[in-house]
Amino acid sequence: KVKDKASVIAQTLSNYGIPVSLGGDSYMQSFEISVVMSMLQVIDNPKCDVELLTVMMSPVFGFTAEDMAKIRANKKRGSLYSAVVEYSANDKKTADFLEKIADYRRLAAVLSVDRLISRLLHSTDILNQMSAMPGGKIRRANLFALIKYAKDYVTRTGGGIYGFIKYMKSFDTLYIFCNSVYSSTSKCVSLEFSPNL
Repeated sequence: KVKDKASVIAQTLSNYGIPVSLGGDSYMQSFEISVVMSMLQVIDNPKCDVELLTVMMSPVFGFTAEDMAKIRANKKRGSLYSAVVEYSANDKKTADFLEKIADYRRLAAVLSVDRLISRLLHSTDILNQMSAMPGGKIRRANLFALIKYAKDYVTRTGGGIYGFIKYMKSFDTLYIFCNSVYSSTSKCVSLEFSPNL
């Protein structure tokens, strides 16, 4: 297991006199990565209800629980996406959201996954939003790391969004915080573990 491997590494560092602590959340479970990966899932297939709900209620688009309740109440049967489409006929915010997703879907047809993620980060306010949250520096670094993972994936496989999502689910990352013995600062090291290793 990922946590078991990370624990061994942390213990080894500790044996050498380096104070360490394991981060509580894995890379893929972190809020900022969940949001962007959900965005990719929706771009690939907007009919994924859970990911669509995640994206709409994220800081990027700002739909509230009340907004979502109104959308679903307007169309109680069928997928959430179909409800959003129907509601958008009389709601500008929802219509703007669907147009933005349509724009990203068009970009996905011509951009590599890493360039698409970069476009997502820079065409929305997600970098500033995540940076303003607790642990903002780490969150920001996580988002830029995702671009690197995507670029590595494209270089090795030439694959698209669907393959990248599947690839990212095949490994995970835990944080090991190494407290410097020379200062009061701490350095965060992220470690990726693949089931193939």
